[in-house]
Amino acid sequence: MEVPHFYWKVYTNVVKLVSFAFDGNHYYREESMLADKLCPPSSFVPAWTVMDIQKFFPPYLVSSSGTDCFEISIDSNYPCEPCIANRLPDAFAKMMLLGISKRIFQKETIKSNGHEKNI
Repeated sequence: MEVPHFYWKVYTNVVKLVSFAFDGNHYYREESMLADKLCPPSSFVPAWTVMDIQKFFPPYLVSSSGTDCFEISIDSNYPCEPCIANRLPDAFAKMMLLGISKRIFQKETIKSNGHEKNI
């Protein structure tokens, strides 16, 4: 099974975001697998990346202000206000939720890092 580059490891009381995107020689991936044998997590959940989310957007514009905020606005043909956040992934997540609530994005099965996921 192909392990995604970004995923959540869920333990009893702890959730950890795991990324092996920059582990070219698989050193940390193998070490993590050994640690999971000693203390196995209760589940694994694929994590969303900005690249996963943005492919569902209609034409959009990302801008950054001098106040360290990111603003995402989509084409004016869609009834959606701009979303502002301090972090770019948060702005994309807000826009995705707003787009789903306004029925700009359809609820459908999509693939996130190689795993099917319902939104």
